[in-house]
Amino acid sequence: ASIIASSKSKVHKLKQNGNRRAKILDKTLEEKDKIISIVLFGNNAVNILASSIVTIIAIEYSPTVHRFYEYAPMIGSIILTFVILIFAEIVPKTIAIARPENVAMSLVFFCRMLKMILGPILYFVNKIVAVLLKTLRFNVNIEDKATTAVDTIRGEIEYHHFQGAFIKHDKDMLEGVLNLVEMSVESVMTHRKDCDMIDISSPIQEIIEFIDNTSHTRIPVYDDTPDEMLG
Repeated sequence: ASIIASSKSKVHKLKQNGNRRAKILDKTLEEKDKIISIVLFGNNAVNILASSIVTIIAIEYSPTVHRFYEYAPMIGSIILTFVILIFAEIVPKTIAIARPENVAMSLVFFCRMLKMILGPILYFVNKIVAVLLKTLRFNVNIEDKATTAVDTIRGEIEYHHFQGAFIKHDKDMLEGVLNLVEMSVESVMTHRKDCDMIDISSPIQEIIEFIDNTSHTRIPVYDDTPDEMLG
């Protein structure tokens, strides 16, 4: 769960700061599908093994009273279900999601080692899965082109604004930066005929009145014609 929830941007930043584990984790995230296969394989193998052991223990050590002996495997399975649910699922996954990068970096060496050990088995498992997906005509290589890095950043800005982390001014400013790529020069420029400008040859009183009535703090100045811009 920690590897799946890890932010590539945060891991990249840690890697840039010289964190050795972050470098390995960054490489591991490029093989996320293989790591997920390893985790699922190990998780299911351990759960099935634990279930088998509990069943054997329940039958072996339960009282010889017929009624209890008959329900011993079921009682053992119920107890094991709660143990696995709390100690192997909810608690570790809650911690992993709360601190994904830290947990992932602490487990990355173990995951790489499991990948080396279980690699041959997972190779055949993935081949079988690929054949099944091909039979079902499901293409896992199709990328959602609608979701880009910019869309992800926009979503983060919207989310944090909704949560109250950004005021509207900050939100508009950040979104404006993202919109720059899509803007043309003419969309942010004001045509000369719509500009407030001053003819330096105008009477001084007229110039003062013009300045008093304009809302701008910087006004272009020209001499006789707007083509002769002075500054």
